[in-house]
Amino acid sequence: MLIQRLEHAILRCRRSGASVALLFADLDKFKAVNDSFGHHIGDELLVAVAGRLTGMLRPGDTLARLSGDEFAVLCEDLDDPDQVDAVAARIAHAFASPFTLSGTAVLITASVGIAFAGKGEDVPEQVLQEADTAMYQVKRMGGGRHGAVDLRELQQANHRLGLSRDLLEALGRRELRTEYQPVVGSTTGKLVGVEALLRWAHPLQGHRPGHRGPFGRAGRAHRCHRPLGAAPSLYRPASLEG
Repeated sequence: MLIQRLEHAILRCRRSGASVALLFADLDKFKAVNDSFGHHIGDELLVAVAGRLTGMLRPGDTLARLSGDEFAVLCEDLDDPDQVDAVAARIAHAFASPFTLSGTAVLITASVGIAFAGKGEDVPEQVLQEADTAMYQVKRMGGGRHGAVDLRELQQANHRLGLSRDLLEALGRRELRTEYQPVVGSTTGKLVGVEALLRWAHPLQGHRPGHRGPFGRAGRAHRCHRPLGAAPSLYRPASLEG
């Protein structure tokens, strides 16, 4: 239902030139409410939150509960993207006073992530991902606030995800190779060990420069698949003197 409304809203905003905003609100420390007061109080809290949020929205906005303690608010026909800050402020105000549930007062906050769809080629799945990412970015800052998605952080996360996927595929395509570098004692000039270096010949990016990455599991698997007799020969240590 939310996906369909978001898709229609994006199509309308392309024609009208207005903006669409999607807000993800996740209750902070909701598990602690369940653990402290019981799941029946947690269920009552979700119903009460939905009621308060409904009263805070503009006419035409859409409220949906996604899963667990996460809610989404779809705001359409925004002439100015700054208008969504007023919506986010009203959502925050909804949590300003305690919820009275079966005689128990529960005070809770929410982390609200914001993503926008404008005149570009935005797709619903992309906007949903950006709103979800924004919400987790806000949570990492302590929660109880709202913020728009940091696209640079999102791009970095997507890059790491793509790198991990490529690496798993590289293991099957035998694009990884292990090289061994001698470790020589600085005072004796003698060989004291070897350092295993994992090299990756990426099909599109060529040889990846040395950097920290998700190589641990792939590297162990690569070394374990080496034939028993394929261990590298150790070079005769050279003196560091003279």
